[in-house]
Amino acid sequence: MELFEHYLMLAKRLNYSQARQPLSVRTLANELSCTERNAKLLVQKMQKRGWIEWRPGKGRGHVSYIRLLADYDAVVIAEAKKRVSEQSLDAAIQLVQTYSRSHASSRAFIDSILNSINLEQIEQEDHLRFPTYRGVCALDPATIHRRTENHLMSHLFNQLVKYDPKNDCYIPDLAHYWETDTTNTKWTFYLRKNIFFHNGQHCTAEEVGASFLRHTEKSPYYWGIQHLHRLSALSPYTVEFCFSKPTPHFLAFAASLGGAIVYKDEMTSFPIGTGPFSLSDHSSKRLRLQAFPRYFSTRPHLDAVTMYIFPALYDNEPETAFLAANQLNFYHYPYVEKEEHHFQQQHSMDIGCKLLSLNKKHGLCANDTRLREALFHFLDPHSMIQDIGGTRSILADRVFAQGQSVLTTRNRLKGQASLLKSNYHGEELQLYSYTGAGNERDAGWIEQTLKAEGISVRLHLLPYHELQQLALEQKADLLLGEQLGYDDKVYGYFSLFFDRHRFLYSHVGTDDLEKAKRLWHQELKTETLLASLQTIETSLCQAHYLLPLYRLKQFALYPEYVKNVALNAYGWVDYTTIWLKRGKS
Repeated sequence: MELFEHYLMLAKRLNYSQARQPLSVRTLANELSCTERNAKLLVQKMQKRGWIEWRPGKGRGHVSYIRLLADYDAVVIAEAKKRVSEQSLDAAIQLVQTYSRSHASSRAFIDSILNSINLEQIEQEDHLRFPTYRGVCALDPATIHRRTENHLMSHLFNQLVKYDPKNDCYIPDLAHYWETDTTNTKWTFYLRKNIFFHNGQHCTAEEVGASFLRHTEKSPYYWGIQHLHRLSALSPYTVEFCFSKPTPHFLAFAASLGGAIVYKDEMTSFPIGTGPFSLSDHSSKRLRLQAFPRYFSTRPHLDAVTMYIFPALYDNEPETAFLAANQLNFYHYPYVEKEEHHFQQQHSMDIGCKLLSLNKKHGLCANDTRLREALFHFLDPHSMIQDIGGTRSILADRVFAQGQSVLTTRNRLKGQASLLKSNYHGEELQLYSYTGAGNERDAGWIEQTLKAEGISVRLHLLPYHELQQLALEQKADLLLGEQLGYDDKVYGYFSLFFDRHRFLYSHVGTDDLEKAKRLWHQELKTETLLASLQTIETSLCQAHYLLPLYRLKQFALYPEYVKNVALNAYGWVDYTTIWLKRGKS
């Protein structure tokens, strides 16, 4: 054990207080797990470092005293700086993640370590490093559908086809050609040859078929293959999908992460794809993507991307320290907007929104029009944005940022009148959501706002995976979560209605789902299809079963030498386009 670790143990024993305290040599030795002789030697070394003041007792019965002089977090940061030059940046970051106690310590670390070192002196590869507040779950499309995970998975996997937002069409990816029959029940894809997974295995029709069949009823993407009757590998590079019902919009699903081609290897917990990056490290402290040298398309300019997990950074707390230095490698979650000449900034508005759904199937809200009206008028997104702040930016007047508003203006007096006419008599509404994504603050605001109007709400905030296991259609009167936005509008709307990890699926009525299902099986022009899907959305919003709340402002802050930064639909930066300008101009 190193000296600084002994000091940290001692500081913890003294409750981090810098007041003078009695402490015998015997007790000190016990706390430091060493002999009394070694305890005295350690005390001497700490005194030389200026970390403590030690006054030994003289003779039998005289008490020794100790006082901490060095700030606990300052010792951690100093040791981290030392490790940057002697070992590695990762070692320094891991040390701070392990030992730092305070929010301020993590922020000081980011400012003093990430922002002040010259990365070119310690590594030659183009390595993008930045902190983030949340670690990620297993990066498997069959088990998770969340913003950060989706962003990372988009760099790990390829699909048969991909959506081209510039031309509003589907273009080749792993498949170079495809065709469907006149009934839209049979789709055939012809694969490129010499495509490799990250583990060196070839990608063939067999792996493609297995990837789609991994979507069981618990998968968020099960809806895309629900009517798949037969899946056949006609040859090593030809795969055929046969459906029991017409599936004219299958390309929208195939281009999504539901169509991601995954190599299932029981020997590793890492997801294996064919994408431009592979996953080389995944823990609660760090996640690292490594450029895949055998990628079949254009290789990324970056060699690696590392996210360091600092939970203390959660939910966009104001902080100006991150903008203080001009050597910031990359900071994806800036905590304030501030004009700073050293930095470039990009921003965009979220396509999706934070959404509150009211149960149409069961409970107090299902048949009480007046209660839903009251909730709509009381929960004014303008007030929510003003009260909570962060990156909550503008009111969401419908689920996706397209088309005209489908909502009327909120009016508290109308809400109070509606509540008086409702059948509500003080019952407790059950609000469920998952931890993270700002849901704790949003749910707390909803609870307090409704409490002020005489409506009782009980909050249930659970980890994402736990929430997905519940029968939410029976338990939840209200469900709070994100509806992600997508470049492909057709896919976005079908995902809104069918995705079992999106909350609308648990609350929407059978009649609405049937309308959406008929559209999934009907061949229509894109404009007509979208208009029909939006009609279902409009009906749910106007009946106040859907309450769109707000859209996030998404932005990236980065130094001038980080080039070709582009925000994707998830509000994250596309790592396949970034490059770092090295050397002095």
